[in-house]
Amino acid sequence: MRILSKKQDYYDFAGYWQSDILYIRKMENVDYVIDQKVKDQMRNIGESTSRFNDIYRYYLLICGTIYIRYYDSKLNKWVDFVNEKERKRRQSKWYAKYTDTSTPSKKDIVKIHKDLNAPIIGVDTRYCADLGCITPHYRHTHIVRNPILVDHDFTEIQADILHREIEFFISNDLRVESAMPEFSDIEKVQQHGFDKKLSFRKTK
Repeated sequence: MRILSKKQDYYDFAGYWQSDILYIRKMENVDYVIDQKVKDQMRNIGESTSRFNDIYRYYLLICGTIYIRYYDSKLNKWVDFVNEKERKRRQSKWYAKYTDTSTPSKKDIVKIHKDLNAPIIGVDTRYCADLGCITPHYRHTHIVRNPILVDHDFTEIQADILHREIEFFISNDLRVESAMPEFSDIEKVQQHGFDKKLSFRKTK
């Protein structure tokens, strides 16, 4: 798999797989609304930050799997966050009896990938009240298509394994626009520095 991106990520040069897959990793904010049921289920993943105004959750959807990072807005850095009080509350009998603890299905997450045609998606909860953010006046989640993982201090997946997973995910689950584009003979010649009229390398 070849990766075209303006910024480098930690897994870019870890793959040795020969294929015609091209991953155009253009990071951009997108106007996309996650299904409300899936949003509610996402809240059941990881640590609760509802009573911590300085800490928010950032969801990384990577090839159909959800990973969570925690950011401390006071320290301005990603942190390892554990909410011991909430963990104890979730272990109680009444919590399991009266609370929906379901999590999003693989099918629901893959649908988001397909809708956005991206193997990696970021969901920023600072912009969504129902995912535990600190700015409840925003209506929708803030979705980032193709975020750079090292920007979120994420290296949880071994680089060569992640490279392979993205390659397989693009080829099996995403649209054909991600495939390697075909070039004409003239375009191939020009890419190697030849002039199509004079048939020799361009002079400086």
